[in-house]
Amino acid sequence: MLYTAHVRQGTFSITANHLGSMIHNFGKTKVREELRHVLFSSPSDLEFNSVTLRQIVKKFSAQFIGDVELELSEYFKQRGGSSFNSAYPDLLYFASSSGPTLSNSVIAGVGEGMAGYLVQYLGGYTPKARPLGYSPDIIMAKRAPLRVALVEAKGTARTNPGERIIAVLRKATLEMIEMLAMAPYLKSAKYTGYVVGTEIVEEDEFNCYVLRLEQP
Repeated sequence: MLYTAHVRQGTFSITANHLGSMIHNFGKTKVREELRHVLFSSPSDLEFNSVTLRQIVKKFSAQFIGDVELELSEYFKQRGGSSFNSAYPDLLYFASSSGPTLSNSVIAGVGEGMAGYLVQYLGGYTPKARPLGYSPDIIMAKRAPLRVALVEAKGTARTNPGERIIAVLRKATLEMIEMLAMAPYLKSAKYTGYVVGTEIVEEDEFNCYVLRLEQP
């Protein structure tokens, strides 16, 4: 299968004032308000195949997902009204108003896979570490000069395109800025933050928002 990611990019420039203000609630509120005005570019399409999807989910996800393509396929079949299980004709299924739900592990796995893939593709970084149970989700680097990318991934599978994932991104961005506030104490490299949100729209279609946090 061929997959399409509609990639939108945005940039937020972090100043010394931003970094210093993160220790106060007032400062966090001010940064949160600034994030509401971040603009994302028009989408550019990135196409990739089944092999790539399986590889990036296996490489970057903290979850074990047996068959990500099958999970996506079954979810969208059910959401489209297909029978849940014809082997049990007497068993009734009562769905919520929102219909069947996609496994949180699959949502997170696709989000993490796309985050790692996009930062590699757009930024030219090489994966170096995948912390399990800690933030950031992925640590990447590139040389000449040495630059380190801290990558936080988020995913959703909702019916209101763009709205929820951007709200999730803003919250994750505040946490990323707090991490970057510690970077000056690590003198060996320059740090850039990436917060990447992936919204699963259809079985073969994702909306991706890449927010790059730059320091002067």
